[in-house]
Amino acid sequence: MLRADDGSQAMEFAMVLPLVAMLVVGLVAVGGVAASSLRTHALAVELARAASVDHDRVVVERVADRPWLDVTVDPPSGVRQPGDPVTVRVATTVSVPILSGVRLPLSATATTITEDVP
Repeated sequence: MLRADDGSQAMEFAMVLPLVAMLVVGLVAVGGVAASSLRTHALAVELARAASVDHDRVVVERVADRPWLDVTVDPPSGVRQPGDPVTVRVATTVSVPILSGVRLPLSATATTITEDVP
């Protein structure tokens, strides 16, 4: 004997599955962008540390093999004195995983104190 609700669980599952799949794909995309943002910030911190103890040329050489990065150091090494702040800004764009063709701008800034006159 068939009841009126036979197969309703399968139908509910079929309706919810695409939503769950889209949620998972969205989380993967957001996670990829977040990881790229963290890597960009870590690079800015590393380059700020390098700029605080060395000449700007060294900072630029560290990222010379990455033409997609835009790195600025302020103030330039000829102007800084020990104890002055030095700020490094890293800007790039990142493609969103799953969504081909979508690129988001990312930037990170790190400031530290000049330890040596470069």
